[in-house]
Amino acid sequence: MKNTILVSTAAVLASTQAVAVGSPTHLITRELPNPSDIFSGGGNTTALVQCGQNQCKEANDKEMGCEDIIAGMSQSELNDDEEKLRKYANCYCDAYSIINTNQDCAQCLNDALDNATDQINQYCDLVKTNGTDSGNDDNGDNNNDGNDDSNDESNDDDDGPSGGFKALPALSVASLVAAAVVRLDKIAAESGLRCNLLAKVEAFSAGGSLKDRIALRMVLEAERKGELVRGRSTIIEPTSGNTGIGLCLVGARLGYRVIITLPEKMSLEKERLMRALGAEIIRTPTDARSESDESNIGVAKRLTREIDGGVMLDQYNNVNNALAHELSTSVEIAEDIQTSLGHDAIADVLIAGCGTGGTISGIARGLRKHNVQHHPTNGFREGLHVVGVDPVGSTLAQPESLNQLAEGDSGAYAIEGIGYDFIPTNLDRTVVDSWVKTNDEDAFECARQLIRQEGLLVGGSSGSCLAGALQFLASPQGNSIAQDPTKTVVLIFADSIRNYITKDWILS
Repeated sequence: MKNTILVSTAAVLASTQAVAVGSPTHLITRELPNPSDIFSGGGNTTALVQCGQNQCKEANDKEMGCEDIIAGMSQSELNDDEEKLRKYANCYCDAYSIINTNQDCAQCLNDALDNATDQINQYCDLVKTNGTDSGNDDNGDNNNDGNDDSNDESNDDDDGPSGGFKALPALSVASLVAAAVVRLDKIAAESGLRCNLLAKVEAFSAGGSLKDRIALRMVLEAERKGELVRGRSTIIEPTSGNTGIGLCLVGARLGYRVIITLPEKMSLEKERLMRALGAEIIRTPTDARSESDESNIGVAKRLTREIDGGVMLDQYNNVNNALAHELSTSVEIAEDIQTSLGHDAIADVLIAGCGTGGTISGIARGLRKHNVQHHPTNGFREGLHVVGVDPVGSTLAQPESLNQLAEGDSGAYAIEGIGYDFIPTNLDRTVVDSWVKTNDEDAFECARQLIRQEGLLVGGSSGSCLAGALQFLASPQGNSIAQDPTKTVVLIFADSIRNYITKDWILS
């Protein structure tokens, strides 16, 4: 499924409006979850997964139905669990077709084994809202709850701008993880850049940031491992806000108590939003070092020990942070570039702010894998040059000399969501080729520039990313890229202005 690189704010607004009324649109995108993460029924899980994936791909390639493909499978391909493999492969194909042809899960569920219905229903639920027309159910059961929903108010036709598609209930948080790639043509022209300057704008996700992706994956993976149990476990997480918002969204949907530890400098908007979602918020001193008991990390660890059923998902060290971006965000970026610029087009440069490190590490690994397959040699390491953006006062950049403060500089910075005084496990600094340091003044000016010139309602860390990008592209190493119209530079804009409306820097 391809995204569209949106050329203008009008296109963004139009696509967002279409999503609101449930029409098929390229704005909603995400990876099809790994079946082994969702399906926990009996049988040979590895064979189930491989069978479903292989038959889906073959059916797609040959434009044949899944039933026809499966009917031709040999006994060895079906392994020793023929009936379940057949039904699971068929269900996987049905779920896959929901994304591609707007079908529904009804037949799949009816044919599923009784002891696997709940798991398959959850799997189908994760993909069902990706632009389907809920009117397709023959029995009027649009919610898969066994009841006829034909009289539900939510099923009334919507004759809005989508052309009469029906509004859909949000069946899962996964369906709300959305983002667009946009061109920054005005800023590129003003800065004298001839390259394709693009931005992955994660502000369009339900929670307003790219952290929705990692929150969902961390929770689902913890459930799969039995570490989280709905209705019994308490999610406890130290955060600068965006991961907390994502966890609150997932927690509200799945029935978890959520406790967030949040440094005092983080915006009031973030706190209020998380409280509105039912979370408990504990503020911690901004100047407390990460290893201290008073820091948001220290307090979260203590609460996890003290509260029965408390689980700290630990975004700094949880592998699912980076994996979420490697398996979804990077794929969307690569597909968008090919859709807009041509099949042979790739990302030549990735520029992203660094905090937990999951974003830059995951996207870099994913794009490099993609680039190696399409352009093994284009002058850069594995086809991609990665630039890490780190605020002055943080210590993530390399070489260490970049982190030295000027005389009289306290090292305090107002930018939220990036920069730390320790190296998170998720930050794989070996994937980063160049580092740039940015200050608050330049970051906030660039954020205002994005808002006023490009009409993108992004937060301060996005301004920091743009400031870092302009700094790199003006350097001797970056200038050759900046002046090459065949090169594509991708920036990651992490969150929305919604969380910073009361901050003075917006109107400065």
